[in-house]
Amino acid sequence: MPSRFRLAAASCLLFGLALAARADGDGEPLPKGVVARLGTLRFRHPAPVTALAYSPDGQLITTACNDRSVRLWDAATGKEVRTFKGHEQEVRCLAFAPGGKTLASGGADKAVRLWDVGGGKELRRFVNHEDWVEAVAFSPDGKRLASGSTDGSLLLWDLVADKPLHRLKQPGGVKALAFSPDGKTVAAGGSDENLVLWDVAEGTAVRRFQGHWVASLAFSPDGKALAVGPYHTTVVLYDVASGKELHQLEGHQPVRRRGSGVFGVAFSPDGKTLASGGADGTVRLWDPAAGKELRKIDGHGHAITCLAFAPDGKALAAGDHGHTVTLWNPATGKEQTPAAGHHGAVVALAFAPGGQVLATGGTDGSVVLWDSAGKELRTLAAGAQVGAATFSADGKVLAAGNGDGLIRLWDADSGKEKQRLEGHRGLVTALAFTAGGLLSGSQDHTLRLWDLEKKKEARQFGRLGGPVVALALPRDGKTVACAGGDNVLRLFDLATGAELRAFGGQPGGMTALVTSPDGRTLVSGGRDRTARLWEAATGGERKQLKGHGGWVEALALSPDGKVLATGAGDGVVRLWEMGTGRPLAEFAGHRAAVKSLAFSPKGELLASGAADTTAVLWDVADLLRDRKPRPVELKPEQLDAFWADLASEDGDKAYRAVNALALSGDQAAALLKKNLKPLAGDSAAKLIAHLDDENFVTRTKAKVELARMGKSVERALQRALEGKPSAEAQKQLEELLKGLAEKRFVPELARGLRGVEVLEAVGSAEAKEVLQDLAKGVPDAELTTEAKAALERLGKSP
Repeated sequence: MPSRFRLAAASCLLFGLALAARADGDGEPLPKGVVARLGTLRFRHPAPVTALAYSPDGQLITTACNDRSVRLWDAATGKEVRTFKGHEQEVRCLAFAPGGKTLASGGADKAVRLWDVGGGKELRRFVNHEDWVEAVAFSPDGKRLASGSTDGSLLLWDLVADKPLHRLKQPGGVKALAFSPDGKTVAAGGSDENLVLWDVAEGTAVRRFQGHWVASLAFSPDGKALAVGPYHTTVVLYDVASGKELHQLEGHQPVRRRGSGVFGVAFSPDGKTLASGGADGTVRLWDPAAGKELRKIDGHGHAITCLAFAPDGKALAAGDHGHTVTLWNPATGKEQTPAAGHHGAVVALAFAPGGQVLATGGTDGSVVLWDSAGKELRTLAAGAQVGAATFSADGKVLAAGNGDGLIRLWDADSGKEKQRLEGHRGLVTALAFTAGGLLSGSQDHTLRLWDLEKKKEARQFGRLGGPVVALALPRDGKTVACAGGDNVLRLFDLATGAELRAFGGQPGGMTALVTSPDGRTLVSGGRDRTARLWEAATGGERKQLKGHGGWVEALALSPDGKVLATGAGDGVVRLWEMGTGRPLAEFAGHRAAVKSLAFSPKGELLASGAADTTAVLWDVADLLRDRKPRPVELKPEQLDAFWADLASEDGDKAYRAVNALALSGDQAAALLKKNLKPLAGDSAAKLIAHLDDENFVTRTKAKVELARMGKSVERALQRALEGKPSAEAQKQLEELLKGLAEKRFVPELARGLRGVEVLEAVGSAEAKEVLQDLAKGVPDAELTTEAKAALERLGKSP
């Protein structure tokens, strides 16, 4: 089939998908330009869930989230009903009034707010605390409101008389509270190892239970027992009347990097079951009378932050740190709200080489395979939080790294695990296949190369100055770039492991990295809300791309390297023209920070993954098609100016010159043919001899030419220095060697390398002729090797 018909067919397919997918599988509308949503919005949040509560009639669930919002959901379908906005910082706690018409929320902004559930309006606001409000509760008759804060106070408010009733002191602060079923007492606990039972009417302490840092509390429906979820792993049950301990319920486990804690406890309405949710990501059901575990429920992959039984006891809702609320059947332990996709942020994306399959990796510890229409094909268990995922060049192997430092390799067709690589001691944040191997970077400050045939580590690239944030591999696979937590970009020779260059620096630190196909331009994203383009050859900054509404956490380059996609904390995906830095488009389709990006192999689709637990496929075929800039004709004075700018230490000025000359086509080829010459193979010895010439101009020209040769003359310079040269020659030799060691900027060398970049971009017969001439220079010179590499890439270009 002719290529134009194939393109037309592909366009029709994409258009048809776009028309058919105006809503996702749940009926939720899709943003303009979206082909498919991978995952669901049902019970999904843009940040960790901090609190939840059922309405008294069981028809609604309300949740609090770290994004400062309170949300209302249809309990049966998980569809969002309403969002309450007003808190200035994260919301920490929630409670329905007994009638279900009023909702209370408290947060880090020190305020307690009352909301009209039906209309969504804020009814009242109490600002009576001096620090975070961590707990709120209505008395069973609805006449009292209790709020606890880290300021060391428990406030009881008389809602009928509209006045404060008591301000009670708890030195360690209040993290959890609960009214007894008769409303006469309220239990409150915090971090001072004192759980206090207060008399509501008198404001006096009835009883103190010592020895607990309290994270959660719940009275049994008959008021006879009190369950304590502590900041460790053992749930404790007390007899309220006597204060005696009834049971210690052991089962939750401490988790590395998460610590321990039971952040949610709740009794079933009939009092026969106690549920607890912990930092280990499990929900456990207990027989409170016998003190025995009935069932363990896995499936969250993140710490449980809160839980509640439905009023009829037929469902148990649990919120987690992975931005999700899940409903479980307490009788069977089965999930009542199964949905496609992830239960956590989508932090890794990878298209298979054919473009028909996309892998998504999540903080929930799973890798999901999807087809290009958004249908889930298979879910693979990665064992822990996924940090990176990638396909092999032939698409047969899928690799993913996780939070336990393990790298798993699966057969991409069958989903069968083929291999595990062990060695890292922290989250594996970056992966890339090489010819016969696999590169991995980790939070343990190491970059490693694995021999997949021998199933072992082949090389470490040295302990870096901080965690590996990301790595990037140019198309020729000869170098690897690494962005570290020490805010430095490092370029390594893949064959030897030698560090070629270290440069960079971004206020706040780097968060993402990608390289152009030819490896000449690196792009880093950072906490300064900026994407920065760097010149690999010199380490100079080429351009800054500003305008993001948050950290730039994700980057991707189109297959031809001409369009850059950036994803930021504001949930927006932006497209930029690489050559000019001009913004091309903005896509708003996520409810939270964009964490990952990937172009399909042909550049027709752009996938974005976000903290809202979903990935989105954007149709960018029309936008990227015909992006080839129109040729321009430059005046002689412009050609001269750009030739001069190619040697500039100002990276932005030089980058403008590179792109302007590239657009001039054979004008640039003629200019470079005239001015850019290959390095002569027999010139090094003569130039070294000229360092001792009486003529100042001759000495200076020789020094410039030697510097232009770069590393290829390093050994010759060392031998000349060992041969006891004159004082003048010694001085020049030492300066040249020092410049090589420091990778100092050399204008003429930079101009030559940038000239090669221009010639490769032009790609005409005349440009190739100039490259062939340059490739005949000194074999090890950077200019020579760059010209050879450019010719090789042009030979492989379609």
